[in-house]
Amino acid sequence: MTRRTIYSGPALPEEAIPIGKKPDRAWEKKNKAHSYRIPHPLHDLARQARGDINSIAHYDEAGQPRNDQTTADQIAGILVDVALKKVAEQPGLMAASTNPRGRGKMTVYAQAWDTWQKPPPIQQLPRMPERKRKVKTRPVFVGYRWPAGTDQAIHDLAGSHDIPAGEVVLRLLQIGIEAYKQREFRIVVEVRATVRAVGWE
Repeated sequence: MTRRTIYSGPALPEEAIPIGKKPDRAWEKKNKAHSYRIPHPLHDLARQARGDINSIAHYDEAGQPRNDQTTADQIAGILVDVALKKVAEQPGLMAASTNPRGRGKMTVYAQAWDTWQKPPPIQQLPRMPERKRKVKTRPVFVGYRWPAGTDQAIHDLAGSHDIPAGEVVLRLLQIGIEAYKQREFRIVVEVRATVRAVGWE
């Protein structure tokens, strides 16, 4: 005699599909990312700064991999804190000059903007118009999770110098990255339940 197994699973196939839980976004809401638009001529500098920040998050001062949970957000916050302190002591680090393309705005990147000022080209014979579509450059943003006070300090600097906030952030990150490369400070890692970068000294 053969014993039959009675199937006691869900009656409908869709009942067998596991229902996922809604992810908890409380941490993201509490630690908001602040995003800043970077002017077009500075896109390459922004990408370089982003790469440097990711490298610092992955490797320590001795070039060894960090075996902790240090994030790019933490590193960017530390670098900007260092830079804000340096700018407060040496305002010349954020010296602004007239932006030739900024419609009255100032810039802290005069050399980068000056590359747009090229001598007039030699007169060429007229050519047939090209039918290729021009590729639009996509906007570049830099965004990191740091305290609202840091975001406010960035916007205060931008307002006082009449510079776009994206330029201020990029300049501050560069000041911080350069100070880190010159070993003016080191990243302090704290061991709790998790190991993470908490500051600098």
